[in-house]
Amino acid sequence: MSDASVQIATVVISVAALVFSTTAAFWALVYNRRQARAVARANALTEKAQREQAEPYVIVDIRPRIPGSSLLVLVIENIGQTLARNVCISVSPPLQTT
Repeated sequence: MSDASVQIATVVISVAALVFSTTAAFWALVYNRRQARAVARANALTEKAQREQAEPYVIVDIRPRIPGSSLLVLVIENIGQTLARNVCISVSPPLQTT
């Protein structure tokens, strides 16, 4: 092989290596960005779940006072993890007594 053909082969190999490494770097960047977005979504869901667990959860129910009784009571309870404050309950349509 002549000196010129060795130089051409060296240039071709160098260009091929440059193209390969650039393509690999591009796809690594794409993959890393996707991973970063997935991690951000997972963190947001975790934070939302933690906030929801730490909030009060007030329920209102009408139950028989004693099982089998026709006397009903309005039960208001907080089944959440934290104290419920300034709780307001509205009924639509308004309750009627008999």
